Amino acid sequence: MRQQLKEIMKNKKLVSLYINLDDTEKFLTGYINCISTKEIIINHITPTGNYDGYVYAKTHDIYRIETDTKYIQKIEKLMHLNLKKHHENIKIEDDILKSFLQFLKEKELISSFQIGDDDYYSITGFVKDIGDTSVRIMQISDEGEEDGETIINTEVITSCQGDR
Repeated sequence: MRQQLKEIMKNKKLVSLYINLDDTEKFLTGYINCISTKEIIINHITPTGNYDGYVYAKTHDIYRIETDTKYIQKIEKLMHLNLKKHHENIKIEDDILKSFLQFLKEKELISSFQIGDDDYYSITGFVKDIGDTSVRIMQISDEGEEDGETIINTEVITSCQGDR
């Protein structure tokens, strides 16, 4: 599948990716920002054709890829009608996750992190520091207030997303 994803990225095609076998109706739609053997970053687009930040995921979680569907054609039309903010390319170094975390930090994007086998994003906040094997996050509560810091091992991050 990685080769097909690289081709989709090269051709700048809108794609829907299915990454959760526990919820087979759930998928991400957007443009592939970058991909490696193990990781991918998607420029996420909402069902109404609006910019919706970035999503990082593990490539081994992708089990289905769709392009050129009626749904994707609808999203493309809505995107052209909306003419709103678009994603920017992320400068990737050797490690996609670390590059993405650095991007989230520099742009001061609110970020959500999915850890291990959780089906939800359990940590939300701003990336403060990135170490060799960890990331320090200023947590934000459900009420939008600072809620202390947490340091997590980057190896347990299965997905993360960032937006303004």
